[in-house]
Amino acid sequence: MRDPTEEHLDIQVINLTRNNFGELRKNIFNNAKLLNLQRIFLRKAGLESIDKLAFNRLANLIELDLSWNTLRSIPSDSFESIVNLRTLDLSSNQIDVLEASSFRHLQKLKKLYLER
Repeated sequence: MRDPTEEHLDIQVINLTRNNFGELRKNIFNNAKLLNLQRIFLRKAGLESIDKLAFNRLANLIELDLSWNTLRSIPSDSFESIVNLRTLDLSSNQIDVLEASSFRHLQKLKKLYLER
């Protein structure tokens, strides 16, 4: 029998599209024991801000969709622990400025979407 505290360890993809979060809090996925996530979809999730530790310990994350939210800046500190990320969608946000260091932690990034 499996330990009930490990029940979420197998989840690799989570789609939270069209929710209304406002912000992603510190360790939100870590606290929910979703450490094996490979893909997170937060499209139209009402995101205005992301805590710098929201994606903490998500070493397997390769795709992150943050499109169609109201982010005003690139949450570069939030990307610090997701160094294996290959696809990042930030399109249709309200980003005004891109800092030179915005993607410094994303050495494996292959696809970046910034439309609209």
